[in-house]
Amino acid sequence: MSGRAPTRDAAIGVGQQLPLLLIALFATLIAARRLEQTFWLDELWVVRLLRDGAASDTPVPLLFRWLASASGGWLGYDELALRLPALAGLLALLLLPAALPRRQGALLGPREAIHWALLCALSSPMLFYAAQAKQYTWDAAVGAALLVAYVRFERDPAAARPLALLVAGAWLAVLAITPGALLALPVLAAAAFRIPWRELDALTRRRHALLLGAGGLLAAATLGALFAVSESIRAGWESVSLAEWWQPRFWDGSLAFVLAGSKHWLGHFLNLLRGGLLLLAAACLVWLARGDGTVRRRALLLALACALVALTLGASAFGLYPYGETRLMLFAAPGVLALFAAGIATIERAAGRWSLVPVALFYALFAWQGVVRDTYDATYMRHRDTREANEAVRALWRPGTAVVAPSAFLLQLEHYHPELDGDLASEIAPGTAQRVIHVRPEGSAGESLGRAPERSRLRIPLRGFELELVESAAP
Repeated sequence: MSGRAPTRDAAIGVGQQLPLLLIALFATLIAARRLEQTFWLDELWVVRLLRDGAASDTPVPLLFRWLASASGGWLGYDELALRLPALAGLLALLLLPAALPRRQGALLGPREAIHWALLCALSSPMLFYAAQAKQYTWDAAVGAALLVAYVRFERDPAAARPLALLVAGAWLAVLAITPGALLALPVLAAAAFRIPWRELDALTRRRHALLLGAGGLLAAATLGALFAVSESIRAGWESVSLAEWWQPRFWDGSLAFVLAGSKHWLGHFLNLLRGGLLLLAAACLVWLARGDGTVRRRALLLALACALVALTLGASAFGLYPYGETRLMLFAAPGVLALFAAGIATIERAAGRWSLVPVALFYALFAWQGVVRDTYDATYMRHRDTREANEAVRALWRPGTAVVAPSAFLLQLEHYHPELDGDLASEIAPGTAQRVIHVRPEGSAGESLGRAPERSRLRIPLRGFELELVESAAP
């Protein structure tokens, strides 16, 4: 045998779990503000897929599809029912730190768990996607589960149970989320590097090799299959691009692309905090330099986070996965925020009570940016509840009235008022309709439609939109 007695790391105690429960409750209440907003474009494709079996223009992983189908089948295919699975994903993410080991010497322990959960709960993209009928919070939760499994495994890499749980997490990542293989392969590689192969007896070596091989083969085969059809995958990404506000971008080999894409998604996770990227780098360095004899283990965890980004960039170069879009990088967020949390916890241990004021000020600013200012939505997504605009259009419409609007708004009208379907268009030639309702986002430029010699106009300002009813004189 290896001569090392297996140790079982108990999870964080009940008293230390209470802060995590309070953090999860707080985040749930914040995210719940959006649960009944109108569906937006991507969500409506998911609704059509789940309710009608229609082809979806956006990928929907199996895990989220099963959860959303169950919720919609039980509660109905409305906003609240189809968004509950995403909210459950946020809760899973925030409670997973409770499974971190509490033994001394663990890379991440009880103090790091609280900071990790708090950073995730205050991160604007996390709160935004917790109230969207999309899979992204489950991407983050599976990523967090893999990180927790790795931290528990690396405390005793010679034991079988932690490694089996880690491999099971890798299988879950491959099968349940879109970029699963990008998560599983670096984690399994780090595990293989961490195992003390020379200290193990032959039977334990074979057992570990079989476990790692089972996970690695599945992840590698999945990634290899994706590479084999990379051209069609890239064409699929380009076909679902939303020309109005987003185009998927793939790495062209330039450093500028890497820097711009990384600044974009990391900046959003850090709530566009001024100097946030410098704070993240400083926190990682402080944690890495912690003098407790675990520097090699911490360096491996940091290398794991870097390898995850590097593999995602490689997949982007082959057209398999866009790099830099915040929602598509949510699977990487838990690892980044865990390293930030580890740095904050290290500073607390070193500075003691002198750290209370600066840490409290940091969290106050972080919460202001993520919760009060809602930076991700306010500066990037600009999600608008369109219920008022939908009802206004329906009130003005009568048979033969053309409704001209951006394609995303048209899809919403088609969902909420199917009786308007035959009169909806994204553009119309001037003078082809006597009665036109023109809808455009608030503050956008655009000419009125229906250029007949005589016409009446009615402008209706709404929250987030402007409606214009144009009635042309009869020819």
